[in-house]
Amino acid sequence: MIKNRLKVLLAERDMSQRQLADLLGAAPTTVNRFAHQNHEASINGRMLDDVCRVLGVRVGDVFVYAPDDDSAES
Repeated sequence: MIKNRLKVLLAERDMSQRQLADLLGAAPTTVNRFAHQNHEASINGRMLDDVCRVLGVRVGDVFVYAPDDDSAES
């Protein structure tokens, strides 16, 4: 399963989604939707690029792979 760590990255920086939205020039609802995207949603590449640039992180810092509990039994 792919997990979104944007909320963790923001917490580490003591930054709110609204503050990130302001830095990105994006609507707060857009950042909120992005923060809640995981493996079941398509990812907006432009938004991901902008988030990485503003936070100074790599894609692998925002999205990480964590095996499902079910896959460990296979």
